[in-house]
Amino acid sequence: MQSRRLTLPQVCRCGARGQVTLEGAADPGPGEAHPRPMVIEASGSFSLDDRGGIVCQTCGARTG
Repeated sequence: MQSRRLTLPQVCRCGARGQVTLEGAADPGPGEAHPRPMVIEASGSFSLDDRGGIVCQTCGARTG
């Protein structure tokens, strides 16, 4: 199974907009039917923190 990437729009409660890119693992873990997606990139008004969480650069709110 190949890894897949998906880019989705992201909107903060402050109104800032951007995009996040998710990637599923190449192989799901034992007992998992589908790979668990991970955020690998954020753009626009968003960035990733050191734990892979999404941070709004406009207001500082954290998601994920």
